[in-house]
Amino acid sequence: MMLVQADKQIWDDFWQQYRFGAKADKNIIRQEIASVRWKKIQKRISDRFGNFKNLKVIEIGSGRGELAAIMALRGADVTLVDYSEVALERARTLFDHLGAKATFLRQDIFNMPQNLIGSFDVSMSFGLATATAR
Repeated sequence: MMLVQADKQIWDDFWQQYRFGAKADKNIIRQEIASVRWKKIQKRISDRFGNFKNLKVIEIGSGRGELAAIMALRGADVTLVDYSEVALERARTLFDHLGAKATFLRQDIFNMPQNLIGSFDVSMSFGLATATAR
């Protein structure tokens, strides 16, 4: 399945509205860390791997990648994949505001490079696919 330019434009338009300053981004992350969702993710990672240090994590259809950002802050090696360049720009800004690092990849997830497939400890997607850990 190949995505057409019209699909990309829809997502670029969607992500245009998400412009936050550093203070707002830090507050959003603090709220996420306090959420039930994050606590469940953290427990699952802790139970399976002990901690986030050096885990290879990919978020597929990442958008801004808030959860991936928290993982990066905890030592994970994070890759964000989205086919919206605007979403990835917003993610870069968020990561910059947090002092977190990641690899940002503009890619159609239905046509992923073979070298990425199976090369992560944790893959996740919220709204696009189901999160998994191997």
